Amino acid sequence: MKVTKVEKLTDTKFLNLYDVTYSNGVKWTISSRRDVSDLMAVSGRMKADAVTIIPILKQKNKDFVVLIKEFRYSINKHVWAFPSGLVEDGEDAKVSAQRELGEEIGAFDILDIEPVTDVCLKSEGMTDETTIVFKAHIGELSIQNLQDNEKIKVVPVEVSKIPTFMKKVIKNGEVFSLVAAIYLPTLKQ
Repeated sequence: MKVTKVEKLTDTKFLNLYDVTYSNGVKWTISSRRDVSDLMAVSGRMKADAVTIIPILKQKNKDFVVLIKEFRYSINKHVWAFPSGLVEDGEDAKVSAQRELGEEIGAFDILDIEPVTDVCLKSEGMTDETTIVFKAHIGELSIQNLQDNEKIKVVPVEVSKIPTFMKKVIKNGEVFSLVAAIYLPTLKQ
């Protein structure tokens, strides 16, 4: 459908609101990390805005998935998730994934890293934000390189114990990110 008008409603560093009017008269408010000309509704361009990484660490012949428990200001809660972050301007998504592993969990020894998805939408009813999910095998963990506003705890979970771990998290009233909730049950020892 053709976009007939775009009005930028906010002007902040990481996220903005836009009123987008379509040729059928529908006006839809969307949130986006993009500039007006790069909005998916306008350009149709599918590019990675963010990356999410499923890190696998082998220790003593056992596989561990490395999760993070991160405080998310938007919901005022901690969320169990995989490391993730924004793709910087001009940065390749794979390079972003490697950078985020170092920053969020201190994984600077990356043995291999491959995408497991193409560019995916995250919440297409309200935003054009996209992500690519990667899986990485990593060496030893080191010191995180967090920004001042990031509160991230690194938690390796033995792959064979994922079902028990997930039940405990849910029983405690805690939450998983969507990607973690989908991918964790698929991991096998």
